[in-house]
Amino acid sequence: MSGEQQADRGALALMGLVVLTWGMSWVVMKAMTVYIGPVDLIAARYAVAFVFLWLVLRLKGGHLRPTPWKLSLGVAIFQTTGFQLLSQFSLQAGGAGKMVALAYTMPIWILLLSWPMLGQRPQKRHVMGMVPAILGLMLLIAPWEGIGGILGSVLATLSGVSWALGAVFSKQLFERHRVELLNAT
Repeated sequence: MSGEQQADRGALALMGLVVLTWGMSWVVMKAMTVYIGPVDLIAARYAVAFVFLWLVLRLKGGHLRPTPWKLSLGVAIFQTTGFQLLSQFSLQAGGAGKMVALAYTMPIWILLLSWPMLGQRPQKRHVMGMVPAILGLMLLIAPWEGIGGILGSVLATLSGVSWALGAVFSKQLFERHRVELLNAT
């Protein structure tokens, strides 16, 4: 096996690990709702992440520098705070599997929000990709069998919308300004 094939297999294995870990994190977050409130859990996660990323930034010789505040505030409100709070509250109100599926409608919302906010009109290939995604989501959620707790479903869907808004603001931030990724994170 060539070095390139080994690298491809390693990358594929790492990607699989990320998918597994990320998917399991929702189950863990759902289980944590019994022990800790959503705001406290999010605050603890972000405190640990901030310390870790700050240490990495310092080890790389970087410094915390302010990023353009308006777009950074949009990312902070929607992608970080809104998405996390809405998804965590949705986990309190509903099952993890359904809440994840609704939160991950984010690409659909990005497609819809990119047109008015970025001037990126959806192309035929985007629409053709979204149609089976929406149909698959409908089959997965099966609303004809009863939605169950509507609050969790609404919160999870709003978390996907919030995440999409934050992603659009993030794209604007990186397109319009020279921003260091680790510093912005």
